[in-house]
Amino acid sequence: MEREMGIFEVMFSCRAMRRLSSEPVSEDKLRHLIAAASQAATGSNQQRSRWIIVREAEQKLKIAHLNRL
Repeated sequence: MEREMGIFEVMFSCRAMRRLSSEPVSEDKLRHLIAAASQAATGSNQQRSRWIIVREAEQKLKIAHLNRL
């Protein structure tokens, strides 16, 4: 039986994300992930980041379209 990797094991060992899940993420897990990502190094150690959480499918499509422009 293949064991499932924990989220932090994946984050520390994965170089690029190619497959994404469409499963919803709980608020608690989302807050934990943002806290962990906020600890990542930034260019020139400026520590500036903003997080925008989009859950509505229609909004995601609009953002995807804008990203392709």
